[in-house]
Amino acid sequence: MKQLNVGVVGVGAISDIYFSNMIDRFKNIHVISCCARHLDHAQEKAEKYGIQACTYEEMLKNPEIDIVVVLTGVGAHYELIRDALEHGKHVFTEKTMTLRLEEARELSEFAEKKSLYFCSAPETFLGAAFQTGRKAIEEGMLGEIYSFHISENRALDFLAAAVGFLRQPGGGLCQDYGVYYLTALCSLFGGVNHVYAVSRNNKRIRINPISNHPDFGKEYIYDNDSQVAAVISMRNGMTGTFALHGDSAMSDLGDFMIYGTQGILKLSDANQFGGETTFIPLLSGIVPNTGSEVLPAVSPFVEDSRGIGVSEMADAILKGRKSRLDHGFAYHVFEVIDAINGFGKDGGEKKIFSPCERPAGFSCPAEWAGMLDE
Repeated sequence: MKQLNVGVVGVGAISDIYFSNMIDRFKNIHVISCCARHLDHAQEKAEKYGIQACTYEEMLKNPEIDIVVVLTGVGAHYELIRDALEHGKHVFTEKTMTLRLEEARELSEFAEKKSLYFCSAPETFLGAAFQTGRKAIEEGMLGEIYSFHISENRALDFLAAAVGFLRQPGGGLCQDYGVYYLTALCSLFGGVNHVYAVSRNNKRIRINPISNHPDFGKEYIYDNDSQVAAVISMRNGMTGTFALHGDSAMSDLGDFMIYGTQGILKLSDANQFGGETTFIPLLSGIVPNTGSEVLPAVSPFVEDSRGIGVSEMADAILKGRKSRLDHGFAYHVFEVIDAINGFGKDGGEKKIFSPCERPAGFSCPAEWAGMLDE
């Protein structure tokens, strides 16, 4: 059995699902060590999962480690990724690639120069829900497709009070949350051609509403975007709308709709791997069908499958093919986010220049053969 050895940097809340899946679910990767800013935190995590704790310097100098998985906040990504690439390690990073677009471009070029794999989350589009949707689209269930609508909301007053990262650079609504939806969109239809958008912060000074929080009732500063509205023109000729609402009374409730001449596809939350994929067919002519069909999932990845991106990347390395999470694809999505965030409240229009190769499908057992530990 071919395996690549993995070292993980960053042991925060998101790391547990990565550790458990990479250790117990995927057989082509072998987690051997972890590190963190505070060694005692790494030691606690290492003891929990039966791996080694070390410093980042020790990890990079360890010739046994093939892939470094970066699970820190985005502000630390650039230096950690650069150091790993300089030491000849392949890199998988949590989203987004870096804090700034020019840093992501530099690292992408450096990885190419070093002939190393550099991949980035989000990996949720590999999950059952969006792969089921992709299969329906490719089989022609929707007929001709000309448009889409994505509208998602969050309760930022609560979330930004609970998660300090969201108040930092890189933690804004579009870069931290919208990245899931834009990645899923590009995974279905390829690259973006133009973006017309408005991005704003509706409320810079907020009140902590969490009753059991030590800062309950106190003011805090939120400097990131809290609302985005965009019209997105795709390179395949489609045009659709993309809206994020951060000042909402409810959390993570919205729509991801694909509109075709023979039916409508309602997709689930792009922040999740599973969920219902619903097809609403056209009955005949202009007469709508009020019925709908929940499509059967095309893969077993219906639960939180974080770590699948590392396994898919390892599979690509072992087979000498391009990863579905390649830095070029992630960079294109990041360029779209950077454009949207750059418009501000007065709005604007921008052409997206980076190439975007649509990732291969991931909907049949042959595509994850050698990955799952079954």
